[in-house]
Amino acid sequence: MLSVPVPSSRFPLLAAPIPDSLIPIPDLRRRSLPFLLLLVAACDGGRLSAPVGGTLGTVGTGTSGTIASSELVGTWRRILYFLAEDGSASSSETTWRFNADGTASRLSVTRNYTAGLADAQTVDARWEPSVQTVRITYLPPSSGTFEFSYRVAGDTLYLASQPYARIAR
Repeated sequence: MLSVPVPSSRFPLLAAPIPDSLIPIPDLRRRSLPFLLLLVAACDGGRLSAPVGGTLGTVGTGTSGTIASSELVGTWRRILYFLAEDGSASSSETTWRFNADGTASRLSVTRNYTAGLADAQTVDARWEPSVQTVRITYLPPSSGTFEFSYRVAGDTLYLASQPYARIAR
């Protein structure tokens, strides 16, 4: 039997054992199934409106330069796990920290569990919310300004339709 581990209780049926007779696929693909299920479960579907009980971004104060969008303030993390055809396991982790003073940072960590390697990069930025978007400007030595759609539903931030879990306020 194949047991599909799911770290969230949002999908209790996915944690049930699946009989091998229902999965007539090669062993390598069968081992990839838990990761594929996690990726599919993480997809948002690209909705731009707020879900029931959710909140769209709010407008900043404009002239004073302070941030009125308190639902974005905090630390948010997204982790994706991958299993390559050769059996190697890796992950990509992105952590955003939005501070109330309009500063932000993005930590990107890439891990190769099979080889025991990891690489991390931190980028500092400034952020400004709008009605349904947030403008992020990377600070030197990085550069660039990007505008992403966002919404907050409970402890989940959907930034450019990608879900991030709140890990700190």
